[in-house]
Amino acid sequence: MRTLTIFILAGLTMVGPLAIDTYIPTFYAIGHDFGADQTSVRLTLSVFLFGFVFMMLFYGALSDAFGRRPVILWSLAAYTAASFGAALAPGLESFLIFRGLEGLAAGAGSVISRTIIQEQATGADAQRVPVYIMMVFGLSMAIGPIIGEGLHATLGWRSIFWALGLFGALMFLACYSLLPESLAAGPRRRFHLKTLVTDYRRMLKHPQFLWLVLSFGIAFNGFALYARLAANIVATCLHLPEVVFAGLFIPLARGIMIAVTFSTRAVNRISPARLLRIGYFIMVLASMLSIIFNYVTGAIALWALLPLIFYAIGLAVATLANTNMKLDFFPDNRSVASSLQSVVQTLVFAIASGLVAPFLFDSVIKLAGGTLATFGLGLYCLVLGRKNRPTAVLAG
Repeated sequence: MRTLTIFILAGLTMVGPLAIDTYIPTFYAIGHDFGADQTSVRLTLSVFLFGFVFMMLFYGALSDAFGRRPVILWSLAAYTAASFGAALAPGLESFLIFRGLEGLAAGAGSVISRTIIQEQATGADAQRVPVYIMMVFGLSMAIGPIIGEGLHATLGWRSIFWALGLFGALMFLACYSLLPESLAAGPRRRFHLKTLVTDYRRMLKHPQFLWLVLSFGIAFNGFALYARLAANIVATCLHLPEVVFAGLFIPLARGIMIAVTFSTRAVNRISPARLLRIGYFIMVLASMLSIIFNYVTGAIALWALLPLIFYAIGLAVATLANTNMKLDFFPDNRSVASSLQSVVQTLVFAIASGLVAPFLFDSVIKLAGGTLATFGLGLYCLVLGRKNRPTAVLAG
């Protein structure tokens, strides 16, 4: 798989998270400009997330019917226009409309990129590329607030949406010029709503697949919580400049590369189920060490955030195993399965961000405890999946 294609697919997965996280630090400024209360401003995020999740249900089937490239290009064009519309919105009502349209268009990349990887990647690429894409998705949550605060401080909150529109336009040009069509020529699946509902019903009745997707979505959210709140922890709890958080990216990226190298070499010798257990063991160990370390040291140094690196290593190992295992369930309908996985992951992220994150942002120990609790729930879902397995995929 071409390196350039991998970069483009990684960029596509960033579209949604950046549209969410970059503007959250500017809620009060938006409310002041529009003369609106914070409840009304937060509604713009809810509308975005609803459109984001709702349209994800259809992108896989649409790309099966019309091709990967056309759906991605149309969605990027709509996303770009909606972002520019939000930047120019004269009032909260029009801003709300453009945010809804932005949400409807933002999910195509994260759904279809998974399918493209399954269709184009072979050999070692098929093992490591999904891991890289997943980590880029997570890290975009971490850098989003930093980018948003920087733009707001220098150019005002509307500059965030100009930047999002520019990013969408650049991704459109990159996909139009450099991203090949991965869906084989010939007869394609026709888009029928009834057929789509039947497919989803069949997947939702497959407990092994459903529990595995839910388990991994929750485990990934442990990393997402850490990544999303780490910059704030650095500034408010460790009393260091937020820019210091960027220094974590170097060892984090190195740790992920080590995990991917190990996983791709081990995947032919170790069953996916065992590889998944190894990844989960590393994640639970990282979560427990984080609590112990921060309790002992009082979170007085940047080292308090280093467990994020080890958690990411475990997540990278688990991602590879999780990807391989899910492919065995619906090999003839991977795009729709990818849509369902994206929806579950986004819903888990939205629930955790709204209900869990507000209680964790002011303490490193709380964050570590929240990560461990989140991971424990994901592990419980994995156990339920093993108990309800109709095949032997999880029994390895």
